[in-house]
Amino acid sequence: MTKQFVKGFMVTVALCLGATVGRAQTSLVYVTGGGTAIRDARAFQLNFIDFTSQFASGGGGNLGIEVPLKKSKIFGLEFSYGLNQNNFELTDQNTNPTTTVAYGLRDNRFSGDIVLHSPATFRNIRPYFVAGPEYDRYSPTSAAVSLAARVGFGASAPVAKLSSEGDWGVNIGGGLDYKVTEKWGVRIDVRDHLTSSPTLGLPYGPTSTSPAYFPVSGKASSIAYTIGIVYHFGGGKASSAETKSPQPGSSGQAASAKEKSSAKEKSPAQEKPSPSSVFN
Repeated sequence: MTKQFVKGFMVTVALCLGATVGRAQTSLVYVTGGGTAIRDARAFQLNFIDFTSQFASGGGGNLGIEVPLKKSKIFGLEFSYGLNQNNFELTDQNTNPTTTVAYGLRDNRFSGDIVLHSPATFRNIRPYFVAGPEYDRYSPTSAAVSLAARVGFGASAPVAKLSSEGDWGVNIGGGLDYKVTEKWGVRIDVRDHLTSSPTLGLPYGPTSTSPAYFPVSGKASSIAYTIGIVYHFGGGKASSAETKSPQPGSSGQAASAKEKSSAKEKSPAQEKPSPSSVFN
């Protein structure tokens, strides 16, 4: 899906590069919502018993603001906040049938990104590319905390204490902005958020303070597909490329010709002396 998106994005950029140059870059705010999927399936053992884990598909939303970077027509600086929920699913492979326990997990995400817009639009559609760092704070829901305190975490311990954890990551993606009016538009956005694997605040191995453990480390990829509304404000004046030059025979040229004619009439070399000056 990501490869198809990149190919489609490149084709749209190519079309836009051949279109008429649009208006100057504006500031904007947006609100989007949609689906998320964390790709981080694992297989491991807890007290020599086989377990697997994965994250269920979920949903979430984003709120962001973007301002032009040094009045650039293509670069912008974006700050955004996102909230997603993707339940963590722990499956015991030694039971028949297998048994799965789901723990609710939320991701509060803060990011600051560089945005590269296409320098032109095509039928009011303007693609963009975005990349930058982010900070993710994964937090178990209150229901998940209560569940772990009651049933534990797999075979690692009969009682487990889940907690929030923070991690730095990066995100990369892009999308399309469709301008409906001068101020309002629609945005389709796809991004891949890369962070360390969420562990629900559990250590890699048992400790003196936590007999429950989760022996997993590595990276997780969270794909977010969202759609929403955009509001543009500030800027938006026509660029210099749109300024029309005077046409032949315009009033500017007529005025210039008139000035030349007036100068010619007032030339001292061509002025005739008056009769009074001849006879005096």
